[in-house]
This record gives sequence, C-alpha cells and structure tokens, in this order.
Amino acid sequence: MIKRIQVFAILFLSILQYSTLHAQWKQLNVGSPSQVWSVAVIGSTEFAGTFAGTYRSTDGGQSWTNVSGDFTNCFVKKGPNIFAGWVNGVLKSTDDGITWIDPDTSLTSNIEHIVVKDSVIYAGGGGLFRSTDDGRSWATIENGIESGPINGLVLVGNDLFAATGAGVVKSTDGGNNWSTATGTGSVNDYTNCVSAYDSTILVGWVGGIIRSTDGGDTWNWPSAQDSMYSGTVFSIVMDSNDSYMGTENGVMLSSDGGATWYNPGIGLPVNKVLSLAVADTDLYATSFSNGVYASTDNGKHWRYAANGIVGSHVTSVSGDGANVFAVFNGDSLYSSTDNGNTWLADTSLKEDPGVINEVTVIGPTVYVVTSGGIYASSDSGKTWNTLNLPALALVQSGANLVAANSQLYYSTDFGRT
Repeated sequence: MIKRIQVFAILFLSILQYSTLHAQWKQLNVGSPSQVWSVAVIGSTEFAGTFAGTYRSTDGGQSWTNVSGDFTNCFVKKGPNIFAGWVNGVLKSTDDGITWIDPDTSLTSNIEHIVVKDSVIYAGGGGLFRSTDDGRSWATIENGIESGPINGLVLVGNDLFAATGAGVVKSTDGGNNWSTATGTGSVNDYTNCVSAYDSTILVGWVGGIIRSTDGGDTWNWPSAQDSMYSGTVFSIVMDSNDSYMGTENGVMLSSDGGATWYNPGIGLPVNKVLSLAVADTDLYATSFSNGVYASTDNGKHWRYAANGIVGSHVTSVSGDGANVFAVFNGDSLYSSTDNGNTWLADTSLKEDPGVINEVTVIGPTVYVVTSGGIYASSDSGKTWNTLNLPALALVQSGANLVAANSQLYYSTDFGRT
C-alpha cells in the first residue's frame, strides 16, 4: 500500500543527481519536461532556467545537464564571468556556468533581467539594483521607479530603459533617476519586455509592441500588428538582421527592425512563448509547459530540444495501491496505474475546474480540490461528481471529511453535504 502523501509546498521531483547517495529513491517524470522559464545563449553554451533548476548545454540543446537546483530567470556575461538572476538575487559563475555561487546573500529579491555597462551591473525584478564590484554588493535604485516588477531592462547607448508594471521608464544618468519615456504615455499598462539593437527599441506589452527607431525619442505602433498578431508579447530578441518576439500565438519574425511581422515557420507546437534566445541562425524558444524548442534556420523549422531537462513542477500527489494521482502546475491532473512509472494526463475533468490546489485519495475515492469546487471520483478518475465547495485542502478525520478555505467545513456523508 502506497502511503498517502499530502504536499502543501511545491515538490520538485528532480532528484536524479542524488541517486548515488539515496539509492532507495527513483525519479518519476510526471507528464512533460520541467517548465522552462528562460533560455539564453552565451558563447557556445546554452542555458535554461526551469522550476527544477538550471540546465546547461554545449551541443545546441541536443542534451542538457543540471548544474544548479536554483530557479534562474536570466543570464548575462561580464568579462570571464556569467551572472544569473534567480528568485533570491544574483548568482555568479567563474567556470562557464558549471558551478554557481551567491556572492551577496543579502539581496533576496527576485531578479528577472540583468544588463552590464562597463564595470556596472544592473539587475531588475522585484526592484532595481546596481553593483559596481562584480556582484559582491548591491544598492537599491528607487528614484522615479514605480512600485511593482521590472520586467525588462536594456541599454541603448548610455541610456537605460526598463519595462515595468506601469509602462516604460528611462534613465539618462546611469540609473540614478527615472522618468516615463517620452511618447509612451498611452502604454501605461503592464509591459513585459524590452529589447534594442543600435537605435531601434522594441517594447512588448499586453497590447502587442511599440517601436522606436531613434533611441527612444519617438515611438510608433507597427500597423501590421492588428492583423498579424494580437494579445500579449512576452519576449523579444534582436540581432543585426532579424527581430523575434514570443507571443500568445507563437514566434513572430521581423526582417525590417520591427516594422512588419510574420510567423516564419512550422513545427513549433506551443503557443505562449515566454523566452527567446538567438545566436547567428540558431534560435531557441521556451514555453511554460513544453520545454525548449530550437531552430537552425531563423525559425522556419523547429525541433524539440529539451532532452535531459527533467523534473516536474508537482504541487500535490496522493495514491492508494498502484494508483497514483499528481497535480502538475496547479492546472493539470495526471494519473498512474503502475506506481508512478508512467503517467497520463487526466482529461475527464472536461469543464474548467479552476486552480487545482490538491489531490487526495481517501479509501476508494479520489478528491480533486480546486478553486471552483471539490470533485470526487469513485472509479479511479474515469468520471467525476462535483461537490460545490471551493477549497484549498481536504483531509480525513475519523469518519468525516474536513475541508478548508477561509473557514473549516466537515462532512459526514463523503462530501455530499
């Protein structure tokens, strides 16, 4: 009999690296590869930031090695060193990303973007920070920065531009003072990213993109965007020839500095592309639940490139006998009938259940606890009955069930009342 397990914190099943010390454990890969949040190319090395840690590849993404258990958001090179933003500050590697240290543990903010200007490093995320000693210490920058996240950071000449939760802001004095970038006032909404090449700047936001070709003095809205793409832009990368953006509808390409856009290729079976990286003609794209894809012809064709990136973002798991159920990413239910060796997505919850907070097996019944209600199945998840009580957790207490949301509820008839 498998012990029933209640998991109330994020469980990362990426324990393969400890197998020599803990031979009694076996890694179970639930559903799909670990969720990949970021991808970057530095020299001839690729990096991927996932919920299962940081991965490194030296063969164009054909294979990956886990080099850190830390969830990283971005990567940048400064001299011989590589810096990575992670959920608790900035990490540093002196050996091309094989090993990592945290040089200043007093910086505990989530860092999503890093840029380097001469000897100065700027890091943005939960706030904006600056280091002049290779990351050993950081100072907070606040003047003119609205409260909220820094979602993008880029240098254009000597000027800094930041994409924030309240629009685009600009600094002309090394980050000491900030103000709303002239001409972007109508884009005072949540901006997700900013990228630049020479004097062309592209900003992605919930309504598409805005573009400047004169270093941020004036801005325009590319006319093609209404027909070519719609909705949110999550990421943008630019090089001397092309510009790419990751959107709700996949990857878009522009060969004229962002004036016009089109979908270049086939074989990318994902929609929401959160991160992009480009090196010559090689292009890498990540989505939240499908891993990494790579293209060697400017996005015309894509191949799956997440082999070796394993470990799933599992928030709850429970089982009885050989039957095990797991919640993946808070919105997907997976089931296994062979003690977790193989998994299938459970599609029997046909209506949208909301956020799945927990799965728990009590006797012959499987309960899925969601923000929309509790679902119960007595046939191993083939069919479900709805119990109209949104909840965060469910446990058995004697002959009763106890559910929690903002209050505690109990049931003496298996959740019917």
